Amino acid sequence: MTIDHVPSNPVYRFSNPQYAFVGFFTAALGFVFLSGVVVGLVYDKDRVLNGMGSMFRRVLCRMRAIYFTQILMWVVVFAAVELHLRGVARCHLDLLGDAPWKAVVFSATLLYEPQYFGLLPMYLLFLLLTPIILWQFGKGNVAPVLALSAATWLASGLLVRLPENPNGVDFGGFNPIAYQFLFVVGLAFGANQLSIERLRPKVRKWLIASSVVLATAFFALRLEYALDGQLLGGLVDALHQHRGLDVSDLFNTTQLGPLRLLNFAAFGVGLYWICGKIRWNEVDLRGFRWLALLGRHPLPVFAWSILMTYALTALFPPTASHTSGVVTVVLATASLTIPAQLRAIISRRRRKQPPRSLGRTTLNEPLPASLAPPPEMAPEVS
Repeated sequence: MTIDHVPSNPVYRFSNPQYAFVGFFTAALGFVFLSGVVVGLVYDKDRVLNGMGSMFRRVLCRMRAIYFTQILMWVVVFAAVELHLRGVARCHLDLLGDAPWKAVVFSATLLYEPQYFGLLPMYLLFLLLTPIILWQFGKGNVAPVLALSAATWLASGLLVRLPENPNGVDFGGFNPIAYQFLFVVGLAFGANQLSIERLRPKVRKWLIASSVVLATAFFALRLEYALDGQLLGGLVDALHQHRGLDVSDLFNTTQLGPLRLLNFAAFGVGLYWICGKIRWNEVDLRGFRWLALLGRHPLPVFAWSILMTYALTALFPPTASHTSGVVTVVLATASLTIPAQLRAIISRRRRKQPPRSLGRTTLNEPLPASLAPPPEMAPEVS
């Protein structure tokens, strides 16, 4: 996502906010799906071990952190607009300059989410629904929940259009009513309600083989599209003339078009099969450790990425030279280490502080089992 958002991205033709290098989808789909997987893995375990109340409190705590991160990003951007910093007009945040107080109210109530500000509010909505969904999963209502989620996704593309007002109301580039399907499916996998391994061997082999074929076909078409090939363009023209169908709707980014979702699902199953062949406990690469560092601290890394995107948009026009684009992409990607390292340092210092007294528990005594967090629980959720 960081590379795709850089305005002088030298590989824009192959990877951009519309289509990634591997197919007709972007990293945002992986972000939403994997967030659902991690949330299901962590919070469902908390529900089983400590009950619904504990899980609900943890969800609210995480929502609070995400909301304040959103507001902090707005404060930084608002200050840049009000100070009329160089190039800030390129960020297309006109409401902040034209009606600042209205922008403050709308952004605080999450009604104004232009461009890159739409992802965290959408995630807040998903977290709000998480306790209900996991509760229903625990009651065995997996199929009805997934069916309702799929029906909602279909309705979002056919019937539902979010309100959009150029004077303020803006829900960003993603329709949460559509993207909730990715999150709910991720929740089901994370809570171990869905698993490819549960399929019969023949069915699993057929699923993996067909997914690899589909992902390869989409990848080939994506490359041809990037290289101005004729096959995909001819196919689009033929469909337009024969059925009057707008093929771009099938790959729609905002509404999560069906072919975009199919492409992502096929790629995901293929990637799952490849990852199953790797002995991860033997992987000790510097790049792998760096990615793991970023993954352990997703919220500050994401916020840094968004603010850096706006800064680069203001400072570097899209017409920058290829050399400056390469340098900018490398430095922007490497800079993600800064928020991750800072967050890691803060976390280590907090762990070194002695615990406060809780009732009869002294500083030298361990916490009761009912109060101690499970050792296997992740300290932070994506």
